[in-house]
Amino acid sequence: MSRFIQDVRHATRGLVKTPFFALGVIVTLALGIGINATMFGVVDTLFLRPPPGVADPGGLVRVFYRQVFPSAGTIVQSGTSFPAFLDMRNRVPGFSNAAAVSRASMSLGRGADAVEVTVRAVSHDYFPLLGVQPVLGRFFTGVEDRVGGDRVAVLTYAFWQRHYGGDRSIIGRTLPLGKGGYTVIGVAPKGFGGADLASPDLFLPIRPAAGDVMAAEAVASRNYYWLSVLARVQPGVTRAAAAAQATLAYRQGQAASRPDSTTVVMFGPIQEARGAEASSDAKVALWIGIVAA
Repeated sequence: MSRFIQDVRHATRGLVKTPFFALGVIVTLALGIGINATMFGVVDTLFLRPPPGVADPGGLVRVFYRQVFPSAGTIVQSGTSFPAFLDMRNRVPGFSNAAAVSRASMSLGRGADAVEVTVRAVSHDYFPLLGVQPVLGRFFTGVEDRVGGDRVAVLTYAFWQRHYGGDRSIIGRTLPLGKGGYTVIGVAPKGFGGADLASPDLFLPIRPAAGDVMAAEAVASRNYYWLSVLARVQPGVTRAAAAAQATLAYRQGQAASRPDSTTVVMFGPIQEARGAEASSDAKVALWIGIVAA
């Protein structure tokens, strides 16, 4: 210990005698520590930390579909149809629940006052699946999430604060959104932005919103691959067993149109950047994080 103290004193005296060199050392250390801390924060957000506000993220999975094509080779994707999602939700005993999500941009307002907002059209299972409660009002249920159901909306907390100043009278107001209007029934809790990397402005029930985000017939057709599926695996059920059940359910649902389907259902972590469809930016961030480490 005494030798270490002596070394520190010797180094300190040397730096004091050469102030410009000492300044260079300090700046280099500051830059190195700052860059590494920043990169760790990026890697932590993308790959390690679960989405804010989500309950028990370890039990959640993202559903992917692996297909082998003679000409294109193996393709893994998360996009699926609404009927295929219903197969996942209703015919896989290894799931305690499942929810569908579609991303879109819509116009809020009319004419010169219109602004673009990001939305997530989600099935009514979405909020119970993620274990969140509204901070104001309520979330939509199966009563609204049906063909011909009421066009309602849930605001994210950040959008509510930013666009409406936290006005509590927003509940019950009809917003000029998309091709018609959506009535605000709730506000999501602070910090919650869903299970994706980017937080949306609003959540809409998937069936009533289908005509705005995709096409009205998309909820009945297996030819529209516009949804991703999140699921929670039953306690005591292995992911391998649940994936095998999901593969069987998917193939049975496709039997009429694709009786020779060889699609295999796979699971990925809830962190979007760690899935099979991770963006190139996320992959670059991972490599930089490794280098920084």
